Amino acid sequence: MVKTMQIDTNPDRVKAYLLELKGAYFLSQGKPEAAVAIMRTISQVEAAKMPKFTPFREKVGEKVHRVVSDSLLLNRLEIAEKILDLEFRAKTAEALGDSMAAAWWYRIGVAYYNMSYFGYEWEATDSYRSGYNQLRLAQGPVFSLAGSPEGNRENTDMSVPLSYFEKALAASQKKPEIGARAAFMAARCRQKQWFCDPACAYRPGTGMIPDLPEDYFRHYSLLVNDYSGTKFYNAIVKECKWLAVYAR
Repeated sequence: MVKTMQIDTNPDRVKAYLLELKGAYFLSQGKPEAAVAIMRTISQVEAAKMPKFTPFREKVGEKVHRVVSDSLLLNRLEIAEKILDLEFRAKTAEALGDSMAAAWWYRIGVAYYNMSYFGYEWEATDSYRSGYNQLRLAQGPVFSLAGSPEGNRENTDMSVPLSYFEKALAASQKKPEIGARAAFMAARCRQKQWFCDPACAYRPGTGMIPDLPEDYFRHYSLLVNDYSGTKFYNAIVKECKWLAVYAR
């Protein structure tokens, strides 16, 4: 941020950068209303220069550095607005007894997961991601960083996406395929929360299967026990090696 301010002498651009940075922080905290309020004060000229992302795409793999194609390409302000629109749709559907509520809640959860430290679109809420922090997740979310006195904050809190997958599960009684997807993504959230637990000894790159305690394993159990008959489960269990081992 300091380097950007030193290089760019345009006060409008510097102001827009800081406002967008603040909006990204609110977005990472699950506060789209605040994110929208902040970023709508950015001038139209500068808003047109905002980078665009595609966080609403479903992806199963764990790779975070990859190109994902999607017709829905949005800047940070538009992402926050889209989340608010989906929340309105979900709440309206629930009020009317419409089972589509599960799909809307699920889609929001997918976006928040993808914008986290563990998702492919992490840049939407984080200007810098250190892969080394995978080895010390329990020390976060603010990690020591050379040249940064206040450290580097990573968006490792999975409680926001998890809350939306839980809502999707609660609303999915008539939508077992959505329920299976929500259970799987909730399981991924809980697995990442275990990785951030000081008691967790698992480290990526070892080739080992993470051994989750019972509480962190609950959504995997739900997926295997309640949704094994769905098309999604039978497809995902072939693709996800961890799930295949857990299922056995």
